[in-house]
Amino acid sequence: AWAESTLASGAAVTGYLVQRYDQATLTAQTVLASCDGRISATTCTENGVPAGQWRYSVTPVIGTSWRGAESPLSSPVTSDTTSPVNAISLSDLSGDAVQVGDTVYYRGLAPGSFTLTNAVTDSGSGPADSQTSALVGGAGWTHSASTVATPSGGPFVSAAFAWAAGTTSTVIEAVTGHDVAGNAALTTLTFVDDSAAPSGVTVDYPDGVQPAQSVVVTLGNGTDTGSGIAGRQLQRSSATMSAGTCDVFSGFTDLGPAGPASPYVDLAVVDGSCYRYRFLVTDRLGNQAVATSPHVAKVDSASGGPPLRSAASYSVLGATGVANTLGTTVSGDLGLSTSGAIVGFPPGIVGGATNDKNAAAAQAQVDLGLAYADAAGRTPTDFFAGDQIGKTFHAGVHSDAAAFANTGTMTLDGDGDPNALFIFQINAAMGPAAGSNVVLVNGATASHVFWQVNGAVTLGANASLSGTVLANGAITLGNGAVLFGRALAVGAVTMANNTIRFTAALPPTVTIDGAGPIVTKDTTPTITGTSNAAPGTIATVRVAGQVLTTAVQPDGTWSVTAGQLTAGTWTVVASVRDGSGNNGAATKSLTVEVNPDPVSLAGAGSYSVLGGTGVTSTGATSLAGDLGLSPAGAITGFPPGVVSGATHDKDANAAQARADLVTAYNELDSRAPVGTVVGDLGGQTFHAGIFHTSAALALTGTVTLDAEGDPTAIFIFQGDAAFDTAASAHVVLAGGALAANVYWQIQGAVGTGASTTMAGTILTAAAINFGASTQLAGRALSLDAVTMADTVVTTP
Repeated sequence: AWAESTLASGAAVTGYLVQRYDQATLTAQTVLASCDGRISATTCTENGVPAGQWRYSVTPVIGTSWRGAESPLSSPVTSDTTSPVNAISLSDLSGDAVQVGDTVYYRGLAPGSFTLTNAVTDSGSGPADSQTSALVGGAGWTHSASTVATPSGGPFVSAAFAWAAGTTSTVIEAVTGHDVAGNAALTTLTFVDDSAAPSGVTVDYPDGVQPAQSVVVTLGNGTDTGSGIAGRQLQRSSATMSAGTCDVFSGFTDLGPAGPASPYVDLAVVDGSCYRYRFLVTDRLGNQAVATSPHVAKVDSASGGPPLRSAASYSVLGATGVANTLGTTVSGDLGLSTSGAIVGFPPGIVGGATNDKNAAAAQAQVDLGLAYADAAGRTPTDFFAGDQIGKTFHAGVHSDAAAFANTGTMTLDGDGDPNALFIFQINAAMGPAAGSNVVLVNGATASHVFWQVNGAVTLGANASLSGTVLANGAITLGNGAVLFGRALAVGAVTMANNTIRFTAALPPTVTIDGAGPIVTKDTTPTITGTSNAAPGTIATVRVAGQVLTTAVQPDGTWSVTAGQLTAGTWTVVASVRDGSGNNGAATKSLTVEVNPDPVSLAGAGSYSVLGGTGVTSTGATSLAGDLGLSPAGAITGFPPGVVSGATHDKDANAAQARADLVTAYNELDSRAPVGTVVGDLGGQTFHAGIFHTSAALALTGTVTLDAEGDPTAIFIFQGDAAFDTAASAHVVLAGGALAANVYWQIQGAVGTGASTTMAGTILTAAAINFGASTQLAGRALSLDAVTMADTVVTTP
């Protein structure tokens, strides 16, 4: 619409031409029907205007030959034909409700309420309001339909939706969002009652005695057709066991990770204890399914034999010392309490934990004493004496009043009973001869064999023995002897190239992924590997004092993520213990590379050369920066040497630069190194980090400093003695490394061979002596003297 135009004489014009322009470019557009051509009125309606921003003008005309001046352009007009987009969420929730797509699940057992927040978005005219309709269908719900237009632009919060206790109805709600242009977006929500717990949740585990030091729990995860599963948790209750009877059970507590994989192998069990398990699966509304089992798992490594309790996890336990020579392999734990030392590991290998005179070892010794007393106090079923070569024993308590001897093969026959129990009471020393054997047949197992020895035990070289040795004295295993069981002594334990594991079967294997040492810039690295242990078996990873646990997955993989690690090289030990207690382990080096903090040279940064007791040059030395000396001596050789910067000879500027050099030197010296450098740097490649050597440092040939594409990578070398390069030695900068980010903090003198090419800032407490034609991209800063000969120092 526009005002009527007239001529100066007062006569009216005969028509008008309407023009539309693009707001952004002011390009003329084609005007659409009813506003096209000559308009005789002072208004028209343009239909079908495309989406966008436009401006209009009107030009008066008379006949076909006269045209007046075009009017100024109108204010911008937005044509918006695109519907807005609804983004609806629950808010102000009481009771239990959750939104899953366009469905709202509510727990109708108890009352509740919520509002709907519609964050309307619109790229054209902008959000205007959100409208909620009256609910359709079902009883138990209340809601007042409303249109909410505040705050301007949204988000728009509806009036409350509420349901009464016991509501089970399904209702429909229509939410309509509008933009300013009047375009609408409709979203239909369905409210569905979900008061049912997940289904199909199960838990199962063996009933009765478990001779292995574990309980395998099989889980049925269950499903939920409503709001969906929110969490799964395995729980455990325990009781001590006396004479095969369980005492009072504790309350259930969480076990293992949330959402455990099935089967879950519970290795955190204690010998001589009873366990019950339950599995809790909860949906997103708090409905919970609790799966239980009437089974009771009784962890008893002896199946009625003397309970070992905490001592059950030990392959070797000593009281006055543990000594080893050669390549002994211990698959379980190694412990010592209360005196002496553990020596010989390495070269010996311990698959489990090593507890050296700590609380765990002390408790194991207490439990050893109880087990020894239990075995010694049992009533014998028969008596034997002499050499047991060729003898066969059946289940029972076998007593020997004298020393025990076996010079050949001794057989233990289980008679088909896998729980057949063998207890040997030996009231003197025990000395199986070299090459002797104890053979298990017809179901007999090493876990059910006990040797209670009231004296020292000496197993001959290359002998084989099965069972747990409970010795009231020392235990000595001859060279190459094999023990399928445990060596538990109240004296010392001595080993030599032995194999000690709980079963004849090999321990599980475990690997840590990565060819060679692991190098990472991630300070919370994820460490992965594989194992042939049963799925659900716990893998334990130890690194930098952290103990990380996870479960072996069905495909044999495992993965843990370490907490924050500082820069440096750490030893990663991954171990997996099977149900019998055998422990497999793997070790790998993990280097965490962290770019060091920037180095401040302050006033010393402008100097190519700074000396403390003198600066001497011969030949055509060239310095790109400043030259300084403080506090004593003289500067000689300039000219013929050339200084592109300023020369400060024992003035205030040089004194301040020296003070700043001392500060920078001390700050670099205080930094913790991430790696150790030994001897010659030649042929080596370094990434960003701080590297330290306590001996003299040398460079023959080429050393490469690789920034790996990071121009901020900083390289710091700390030397506690001298640093010397051979003739024609080179420091090569690769991967974007900059000489400005390389620092050599050296306590001793620095000397270069002729034609050496150096990079970085040298900070030394002693003298610097550059060989003929040395080139340095950096700085030579010394608290002593600096000597040069045809030296070129360029800007780092």
